[in-house]
Amino acid sequence: MKEKTAQRGPEAEALLSGLAAASPAELLCRLPKLEYLGETEPGVAACLLPLLQHADFAVRMRCFLALQRLGDRAVSVPLAEIMQGEGELVWRLLAMETLIVLQEPRLLDYLAPLLAPQTPPLLLRAAVWTAGSCGPEALPLLERFLAQPFSRLLKDELRAEALQMAMRGLSPTEREERLAGLPMISLYLRFRLPEPDMPRFSLYPDAAYLQREAEKHGLDKTAFKRLYRRYRPPKDKEALI
Repeated sequence: MKEKTAQRGPEAEALLSGLAAASPAELLCRLPKLEYLGETEPGVAACLLPLLQHADFAVRMRCFLALQRLGDRAVSVPLAEIMQGEGELVWRLLAMETLIVLQEPRLLDYLAPLLAPQTPPLLLRAAVWTAGSCGPEALPLLERFLAQPFSRLLKDELRAEALQMAMRGLSPTEREERLAGLPMISLYLRFRLPEPDMPRFSLYPDAAYLQREAEKHGLDKTAFKRLYRRYRPPKDKEALI
């Protein structure tokens, strides 16, 4: 990893200046350059946060991907606020995806308020699945969730997979220790599906969800693939998304 400098150079400052007034096409041209400069120059990710409210769908989505590629956890709190806010579901899910890619250590704390009966079902589904992907530390949170009647809003298979992911890698002894004092999970696993080899679900409702959302906002299939699939983080930075 390249070492960051103490302050930004003139090229980065020039690219960051006037972001609010730049056209969508200009912004889409600047973002790859800013990603490259952001590897060595400080504060680039934070300067991109206003673009998460941009009116253009492509710019907004591309900004989420830029934050994932930059890998700066300094933007985690604003992302958590988007995820917990009242905006469109697509942006709340993209904020959740970005926090996963950033490997944010406070992710479970940010997810906890979403495991509530007033949370929209698709967001609740994503939060439970994502909590499971965080590993054994998620088990107490999932125990509290399963004890609530509204937990049955989710498919049985998805709840089981979240628990199975949370326990992946534990030895039988560690598993027994972790489940001590978690009666709901212990009871649940006694009667549920065996552990799958690979997750069957993700935080998105289905594989085509983002493409449909892009098309609803005027971005055709080709443009979506060129944007999302090209600029998703490289494999070594991806998580279970």
